[in-house]
Amino acid sequence: MTDRFISFVNDIKKKSTPNGIASYAQKVEDADYYNLISSLQHSETSYFLIEKPVSNYRLIGWDKIISVKHSGKERILTSESEILKIAVDFVSNWDDFSGIIFPLFLGGIKFHPDNKLADDVWTDFNDSEWFIPNTIFYKYESDTYLLFNFYYNAPTSDIISQFENATETFYQYAKANKRNGSTSPLLKNGENSEDYTAWEKNIKSALEIIQNNDAEKIVLSRRVEYDLTSSPELSDLIKSLAENYPACHTFAFRQNESIFFGSSPERLASFSKGWVEADALAGSISRGVTEEQDIALANTLLESQKNINEQKAVVDFIAKSFESFTENIQYDLYPQIRKLPNIQHLWTPIRAKLKDEKSVFSLLKEIHPTPAICGVPWNKALSFITHAESHRRGLYAGIVGWFNFDNEGEFIVALRSGLLKNDRLYAFAGCGIVQGSDPEAEYKESELKLKPILSLFQNAKKG
Repeated sequence: MTDRFISFVNDIKKKSTPNGIASYAQKVEDADYYNLISSLQHSETSYFLIEKPVSNYRLIGWDKIISVKHSGKERILTSESEILKIAVDFVSNWDDFSGIIFPLFLGGIKFHPDNKLADDVWTDFNDSEWFIPNTIFYKYESDTYLLFNFYYNAPTSDIISQFENATETFYQYAKANKRNGSTSPLLKNGENSEDYTAWEKNIKSALEIIQNNDAEKIVLSRRVEYDLTSSPELSDLIKSLAENYPACHTFAFRQNESIFFGSSPERLASFSKGWVEADALAGSISRGVTEEQDIALANTLLESQKNINEQKAVVDFIAKSFESFTENIQYDLYPQIRKLPNIQHLWTPIRAKLKDEKSVFSLLKEIHPTPAICGVPWNKALSFITHAESHRRGLYAGIVGWFNFDNEGEFIVALRSGLLKNDRLYAFAGCGIVQGSDPEAEYKESELKLKPILSLFQNAKKG
């Protein structure tokens, strides 16, 4: 391996500009993913991971070599400008692996600019936070890869030493079992920053705006908080989420003392081989105890005009936002049912052909936030949300994912998620408020959506 890497470095030195970032991919034997997570949690480094079991892909990257972080309303545009400059001198050996799409930048974008308020729980994250890791472990279908990313203007001897150290660290992390084997810590002293009274008040206020035709839909969220008896083992949490929700994207993003994690059913957009795909997901109902009851509940959802209208608003928004940069937009007129262990949703997959070479960031700006997480029209809904909700959403309902310089990547709407910080758990859930919404019913729906996170802990409510 080292000889091939040295040859790669020497070729760069001969052909490329003296400054820039390179990525070297090599096939490796599969490794214990959860040992990697555990080792990284017990280190002090930043990391990002995402996996989707049914698609047989997972990745985890750690040790930043470059960060692109910006806050404020122009966070996406300023991030894009900096990233495009980095792309100019980028080189890799990725072409040696036919048909494989490799990740490079990992991270996320908050739902709304927070400007890192001093009293906010999200101070460890910027409004837009992306990084190129020194090392990425990447499993795609039946193959596994290790990516080493580095500055190629350093002396060759230093680069080789960095490569050997990174490879050795990877194998150490993969072999070390730091999991303590204990069960998840108890939750105690639970409190709701949005209790039912405040929730009901906000929904009634939203319904007044909707009845006055100033908005069609407003998505409101809750945040619940719990102290923990000890720091949870992230590898166990991630493993449980991946096993319980194999069709979802399970993720975690660690910055300083904070770990944002979850298992989201909603893909915002994936870009691959000239196509973009997205999920329109809206409308929810519980699962049945029996198969007959489950089917009956799904049919109730499919026949609910309120939920059908809510779903159509999301589909129309995504299709409309695609028009400026795609052609041949494809989706079914009638939604399907997306079944998760504790909830079922209306779901419409959408696919379109990219018609020009816009950067993924310019596309993200067009499609986020969707009506499923904000409302219609989004500017009126967003204004109401920022004034009505007593908490900051941060990365919840924002974007997490990865991309590379070939306009390829996968981005997830960060739902069914929680934030771990200083032995405290913050869990989030939201509901779309439209004409006919009932505060109590929406509160019960939010409880269903909190369950994936809260059920990971010992004394969380069951059922």
